[in-house]
Amino acid sequence: MSENSDKIETAWSPREAIGDLTAFFDDRINVLPPETGSGAPLLMVIAAMCYLAALTICGVLSVNQAVGDWTSALEQTITVQIDPVSLEDGDADSAEVRLNAALAVLEAEPGIKDAKAISQEDAMRMLEPWLGTADLADELPIPRLIEIELDPSVTLDLPGLETRISKQIPGVKIDDHTKWNEQILVFADFLETIAFTILALIIATTIAIIVFATRAGLDAREDIVEVLHLIGARDEYIAQEFQYQNLKLGLYASLIGMGAAFATLILMAALGGLWGSADQAYLLPPVDITLNAILSLLLVPLAAAAVIATTTRITVVNVLEKTL
Repeated sequence: MSENSDKIETAWSPREAIGDLTAFFDDRINVLPPETGSGAPLLMVIAAMCYLAALTICGVLSVNQAVGDWTSALEQTITVQIDPVSLEDGDADSAEVRLNAALAVLEAEPGIKDAKAISQEDAMRMLEPWLGTADLADELPIPRLIEIELDPSVTLDLPGLETRISKQIPGVKIDDHTKWNEQILVFADFLETIAFTILALIIATTIAIIVFATRAGLDAREDIVEVLHLIGARDEYIAQEFQYQNLKLGLYASLIGMGAAFATLILMAALGGLWGSADQAYLLPPVDITLNAILSLLLVPLAAAAVIATTTRITVVNVLEKTL
């Protein structure tokens, strides 16, 4: 039993898999000599492009997750506002009476899971980012608020509820956050469009760089390419050699970019944890290293390898067909 397990462990050893991948790059016979002039700059440029692409994709995932959390939270709650301006005498006692009357009506309504009055202190605390810490409760006509949690299993007739409660308690308004949801979704779509536009520009720039580098490599090895043609090498074989060299460089560069992006996400998540309780971060979506973010980072080297290999092969074949 132990011998079988040893065989299985040996067959699936990650060290051997890494060794096979290294051997594929290191032990392969290279017909074309490596470039010494443009290798390092090209590696840095591709690594930077992969880094930007990875951060763009993770940014889209983070925004979508934050928007989903915000909209789902808004859809499950509504806010009842009691305007103090509409009160007969405008004093605090009358506002408190109307608040309790509204709570009694709301708690008896089917489809409302919970109704909780928001104190003036909490209301002022929510206004602090805009109004500061000054005590303006007595000077500003701040309405009384009731936060309501809806029962998802029951459909609530909000217009009918607002009509009934307004007849009993004047000055009552119900906000179902529809306008907020629409604005958040429109803004999220706008950000997503910008992100995908940036991603398309990154891909287009990478393709242009690979085309330029491949053409420069062909020009630098023109004599070697002619010799290969004289001994019977076909265009597909020469394109495969260029494809191999660029693919090797691109994989190394994309791994560097992916590692840098992952380190950036870890740093942003750590800073987000430090600033989570700060008032300056109340509008910033949290940066979480989720499974989708990890999978997106892992897809970046694969996508980069596919783009580099395809672009190199097409470029070499087209140039050789036109020149020879």
